[in-house]
Amino acid sequence: MPTIPMRRLVLGDRVFQWRRTHRHTIQGAAGGCEELLRVFAEGNKKAVLHISFREKPGWGVGYPAAGVIWSVEESKGYNLNRPAVVAALVRYTMQCGWDPGGENALEIRDGIPLLSSAAAPSE
Repeated sequence: MPTIPMRRLVLGDRVFQWRRTHRHTIQGAAGGCEELLRVFAEGNKKAVLHISFREKPGWGVGYPAAGVIWSVEESKGYNLNRPAVVAALVRYTMQCGWDPGGENALEIRDGIPLLSSAAAPSE
């Protein structure tokens, strides 16, 4: 599998590196798609932010377009390929206590509720 390059995101005076990847948690089964977001401040890979977006009732993830998360019940979708969506998630998690300059990583296993809490732009 080819390595997906990190992308650069500038928020104020801080520079971040980020990557969105897609994977299947259950091979060949419906509901097995997952989008993963990995973010860290340039120069500090200790305090990595990991956010997982898995398919669940009412929400589709990553198919037919990798990086897209959409509500089955509403006409609302989010695209993790857009820097503005990633920026909203980074700002929100920092407001909630994630320190990208610190020593501790943060793992969020269900990132779907974060999208609306972070006021991420939807499509």
